[in-house]
Amino acid sequence: MRDVPLGVALVAVGLYFVGLGVAPFVDPPEGFHAEIARQMMLARDWATPRANGVLYLDKPPLLYWLVSASFTVAGVTQFAARLAPALAVVACAAVTARLGVLLGGPRLGLLAGLMAITNLGIFVYGRAAKPETLLVLWLTLAWMGFALAYVGNRRRGLALFYAALGLAVLTKGLLSPLGPLLIVAAFFWLTRERPLGPWAPWWGVLLAAAVAHVPVHRVEAGVHHPVREPPVERRPRAVKHHCRRLVPVDVLGRVAPEALGIGHAPPELKLISAHHDTPSTW
Repeated sequence: MRDVPLGVALVAVGLYFVGLGVAPFVDPPEGFHAEIARQMMLARDWATPRANGVLYLDKPPLLYWLVSASFTVAGVTQFAARLAPALAVVACAAVTARLGVLLGGPRLGLLAGLMAITNLGIFVYGRAAKPETLLVLWLTLAWMGFALAYVGNRRRGLALFYAALGLAVLTKGLLSPLGPLLIVAAFFWLTRERPLGPWAPWWGVLLAAAVAHVPVHRVEAGVHHPVREPPVERRPRAVKHHCRRLVPVDVLGRVAPEALGIGHAPPELKLISAHHDTPSTW
């Protein structure tokens, strides 16, 4: 049964790694993420992501860490910038195939893995320096952990489930685990599975919090290299960013400008405005 995930992974390598570094950065966020990772590598400051000297805490740091590591090993190239998302697709295909084998046998596992790697959205994001395929990998690992726990290997499965949720937060933010948790809650409601306590052990919640709550991700503005920086709001911008998306109303009952698209320029435009005299390095 291990041959099925391995075979699917090899097919994914052929699909996603051929010509991975040929195309330039067409999508602006792709080059933006790569530049933040490049500056992180040059400064050897893994705690504070920056773009053109401006502190950037709107996104969690996992993608920047992985791309910086790729740059250190393989050089600053388009291939190295896209390596981590492409590897995430390969791993996601193998995990999907393994999950299919676990639930329905080798044939189901093979079909599930092949369907995962031939998905158009996965193909597009798997060949770009973006965090989406990393998030898909962590959510797939969470489903794998839940399935393992449900079929009998509860402790190992729950450990995988909660660790994957923590990694999802470290990849895309606080709301990332919300979907899986709601689906699991709906599953328990429909199946009337009882008791629920063993499915939420204290150590599992602590594991997820420990993985997601990396201390260096809480560094405030001005702690590291406070040069050439405009004033930055002191409260965690990532928390504010996600809460505004979920509840676009402030404490006074007014609709937040971000919800209407007013006064919410993309980070790239803000950086260009603040540092119009900084030459491009790509």
